[in-house]
Amino acid sequence: MTGQGRGLLHASLLLAVLLVAFTASWQAPVPAVVPGATPPGDHAAADLVRTPAAQALPVPTDPALALEQARRLLASGSPAEAAQLLAGALGAPDPAQRLEARLLLARATLERGDAQVALELAVEAAQRAPDQRPAGIAAVIAARALATLGEREQASEQLRVAAHLLPELAPYLEYRTLDLLAGTGREAEAEQLVDQIVTTAPIRRLAVAALEWRKARAEQRGDFLAVREAVTRLLELATIPSYRATLLLQRARAARELGDVPAAQTDLLMAIETAPESTAAAQALDELDALGAGSTVSAERRAAIAFATGRYAHAIAAYSAILDTDPTRADAWYQRAIARVRSGDLVTGVQELVAMGERYPQDARTPDALVTAGTLVEWNNEADAEELYRRVLAQYPGSRAAREAQFRLGLLAYGRGDMAGAAALWEGLAAGGDVRASFWYGKALAARGDLAGAQQAWQQVLQSESQNFYGQRARELLRGELPVAKAPGQVGSLQPDDRSFTTWLASLDATTETAAQRVQASGAARRALLL
Repeated sequence: MTGQGRGLLHASLLLAVLLVAFTASWQAPVPAVVPGATPPGDHAAADLVRTPAAQALPVPTDPALALEQARRLLASGSPAEAAQLLAGALGAPDPAQRLEARLLLARATLERGDAQVALELAVEAAQRAPDQRPAGIAAVIAARALATLGEREQASEQLRVAAHLLPELAPYLEYRTLDLLAGTGREAEAEQLVDQIVTTAPIRRLAVAALEWRKARAEQRGDFLAVREAVTRLLELATIPSYRATLLLQRARAARELGDVPAAQTDLLMAIETAPESTAAAQALDELDALGAGSTVSAERRAAIAFATGRYAHAIAAYSAILDTDPTRADAWYQRAIARVRSGDLVTGVQELVAMGERYPQDARTPDALVTAGTLVEWNNEADAEELYRRVLAQYPGSRAAREAQFRLGLLAYGRGDMAGAAALWEGLAAGGDVRASFWYGKALAARGDLAGAQQAWQQVLQSESQNFYGQRARELLRGELPVAKAPGQVGSLQPDDRSFTTWLASLDATTETAAQRVQASGAARRALLL
């Protein structure tokens, strides 16, 4: 259809919805309907759903059920299937159901990519609408179709009409009008509409979206003064620290472009203080350094920002600088060790975690550091891991870390097939309310043949956390849905399936035989099979 033809359709729709808006008693005449038949004038719509593909889904004979299923299919992103179900509803005895079917069909057609047909359906639906709400919905569909067809001017007018007919949705529809207005050269009108939306928005998020639109348009124009003004208004609304930090960073950049370096530095520092663990804080620190003002940020803050944002090399350097100045800083030592582990330097990281036991034995982080080191090495060195766990039990009895160490000692014993030792380690923890320990205590008892004791332990887990992971697993075991694992024998030989595996082994100066020996020696595969 030509632009002129679409213009006539648009004018027809505009007239229809205005009549509905200002003549509440008006209702378009509807021909008599024979139950189960397609009413006159609806044949074109029915043709849309009478396709070979329509046989793929059974069409409900109840129009209400067909409409409900079509709504669900549309919401789930299945417009073609939704259109198939509307065949019966188009001929429903109830005029309201027929109208809703036509509106849903218009939406489905639009979602399927046929904007022209969707526009025609929306026009017809508006002509049949008995009141403002369906007429407003038709106007929204028509606006979307017109925008898809490139008729932005007409689309913006339809959204204005829809906003009048659907006052509860007016601010949202006005927001959707902004791009259409700007795209037709009506930038000033769009800017005025932003102020109106901010004033009338029922929720803060919509006002924020409108101001973000204004900021984006100003950035496109290179109007940094307008950017700064928009960000300032956004800061009046923003409450989430990370978002506020991002806004402060953006305002600082606008200030730099305007030559206001002091204001830029102030905003960059505020961004860092507002959300020091955010990406915006890391970027703000980089920009402060570029301005030569990085000395205003403390070494501790620098290290924390680098660590939180995954810049582990920077974090390691920053924590090392702190320790060079003050070797008693156990917090810096601990964070540096964790940064090393996360950066991939597992050996040095574990060494530094273990060293906390000698360097900072009284620090609150030391028990956790030793347990963390144990968990990092137990995959290939059970003996060292066990030594670390027993050290925590001896030096820090009663601590949370000691309970974790005792639990992991139980896992190591269980993995070796020492069910009696595992049960002894877990029994006390289970009695103290540790759900994990109760679950594994039951597993150890079951492996020893004490099924009654195992069921009692799993019942306690189920009572404590019926919907969580261990509760669900305990329920499965009580129902007999999962087998209770026995201690495995030898790990089977490695059977590589392709050349890439053997090539990778060769790069490690290993063969399938030596790799199998390493796996057997570490016990990792045995524990994986059992746990």
